[in-house]
Amino acid sequence: MADADADADDAREDATTTTTTTPPTNERRDARERAGDVARASLAIALLAVALARLRRWARGDGDARGGAPGRVSRRFAARHRKCNRCGARGSAVKVKCERCKRCWYCSQTCKKAAWALEICECC
Repeated sequence: MADADADADDAREDATTTTTTTPPTNERRDARERAGDVARASLAIALLAVALARLRRWARGDGDARGGAPGRVSRRFAARHRKCNRCGARGSAVKVKCERCKRCWYCSQTCKKAAWALEICECC
């Protein structure tokens, strides 16, 4: 009976070792390639989702196509299109910023003081 138990134990060990063998190298390579394909596909889907979100934002007018904040313009564009808050002068003549709100512009100190006297500055 002891011999039968020993033979059964040997058979179990043989069965265990045969089931835990490593796959051949071709199968490993195929598995790695498939994993790489899945990773590339996941990245492509994520990038496509970002591009679609930017396109929707641009179509709604909530920002530019690159994802910039809504209503943001370059400093150069803003400087060229400034307008005096009192007299309406435009362009490079407008160089004095409102000291109260820091948002309105005036062409001179005179215009700024006159606007403050008349309370024209809508921000202040």
